[in-house]
Amino acid sequence: MNQHKELSNKIKFAPIVAGIGKMDYATFLKFNLIGGVIWASILSLLGYGLGNVIPDVDKYLLPITIAIVVISVVPSLLHLLPERDK
Repeated sequence: MNQHKELSNKIKFAPIVAGIGKMDYATFLKFNLIGGVIWASILSLLGYGLGNVIPDVDKYLLPITIAIVVISVVPSLLHLLPERDK
């Protein structure tokens, strides 16, 4: 991943560049749909493969999901709390 870090950062700005460059919406939509189908297919196949490799993965699914939600929400909540004067 580190060797492709620059490319992954550039990909995030593709829609902005397409808009600034006045890319035809139909062309953008076509490439966006193709990319979405490829991305969803890869993630689905990875999930299916890992589900077959890890036995009883369903019993780990809920704790992992809760951990991801907590890790995602806690920084936002901490940011919303008023800072206390020291």
